[in-house]
Amino acid sequence: MQWLSLVIEEEGRRARLIASSDGVLVRPMDLEVGGPLSNLESAAVTFFARIRDSEKERILTRTLRPKDVEEEKRGPLGDLEAKLVNALDEIRRAERLRMQQTRNRGGEIVRPIGE
Repeated sequence: MQWLSLVIEEEGRRARLIASSDGVLVRPMDLEVGGPLSNLESAAVTFFARIRDSEKERILTRTLRPKDVEEEKRGPLGDLEAKLVNALDEIRRAERLRMQQTRNRGGEIVRPIGE
């Protein structure tokens, strides 16, 4: 309920600003004193700006995959791809180890250990 109250207050401030500026567009993140909508919009704008910047870097450096962009310049897509590739590599290594252990035991299947 408090969140909704904060949104209503924020929208009231925004409406007053729009009315006093002859209808000029005012985004929630343009408010001096923001609120929940301002925070959400700022986070979304930042997220997409990081993607745009990292994709520009990828084009400039002729880097094929987003995960291969330098880590400090890598955006959300590259971070996600790197995490997925690492997870798949771990699974591959674990399965190869399990296969080797099965062979070492004369074909007796080694089951994966659950957490």
